[in-house]
Amino acid sequence: MFVNNGWFRKWPNQSLKGLRRSLLDHVPLVLQSGFKDWGPRPFRFMNSWIEHPQFKVFFLEKWNSYFIEGRVAFRLKEKLKLFKSDLRSWNKVIFGDIDYNIDMKKEEIEILDRIDDAMGLEEAEIIQRN
Repeated sequence: MFVNNGWFRKWPNQSLKGLRRSLLDHVPLVLQSGFKDWGPRPFRFMNSWIEHPQFKVFFLEKWNSYFIEGRVAFRLKEKLKLFKSDLRSWNKVIFGDIDYNIDMKKEEIEILDRIDDAMGLEEAEIIQRN
């Protein structure tokens, strides 16, 4: 046991929760300390973007279409901000809602895990699981 009632009495703004089991064979635990507003969600770059055959053309067209006045560092920052917005839109069109797709795959894996625990998986299900 990681925490008990004494722990919560001493640190009342703490919480412990188990996350959904991912591809691993254990349940990750998250110990949170009160509410923290960390600001906007960080930008995540996906390697699949640069591997996509249309990405280079998309990038060059967008990047060269931005006309920003000012110092070099300011122009770079503003172009990155504009490209980030265009990239999010392009990503939705090309790849769909990645977070949703990931959640659906995780749910599918969880179902296959329950079947495996109950009665084992057939060969096709094993392939689907991997």
